Amino acid sequence: MIYMMTDISTHIDFGFGVTASSYLESAEKLEGIEGSSFRGNEMPIMFLYRHSVELYLKSMIIIVHKKLKLSYKDESIKHDSENPYVFDFVKSEWRKITACHDIFTLYKYLINVVGEYQSLLEKIAPKGNWNISNIENEKYIEIIKKYDFDSTYFRYPVTKQIHLDHQKSSIIKSDE
Repeated sequence: MIYMMTDISTHIDFGFGVTASSYLESAEKLEGIEGSSFRGNEMPIMFLYRHSVELYLKSMIIIVHKKLKLSYKDESIKHDSENPYVFDFVKSEWRKITACHDIFTLYKYLINVVGEYQSLLEKIAPKGNWNISNIENEKYIEIIKKYDFDSTYFRYPVTKQIHLDHQKSSIIKSDE
């Protein structure tokens, strides 16, 4: 990974990929600490994993746009813009990629772009596996969407998903 040895301003994806790798590595290290002495350590670890997924998706979207020279926002934003966008198929609107924290939206957008340009991607990178739309990926995206669609579930004690917040605690409420 040569890009990890250069300043992020030189990265094709503005550093999203290397930053995602940092979050992933941190999660793996924390998860690997045996005999952790603090309660509730699952929440920060899950946040790190979830955030790495978000950043990897953003990285891939930016790289595909740049490599294929695909403009954003109905051709009004050039492929090499420092302000990339994603299309939210649920809201039917374009959103700045830095303002979108919804993994479902990011994933669906990536799937759409890769699906539309798969034959071209296969020519450019024939060793790549461009079959990213599959049941296993969909299953994990749906789980993340259920619990943490907007990147708040693992960051805050109370979220918009109040009916799920009680599941975060390792202490179970008892009627006794």
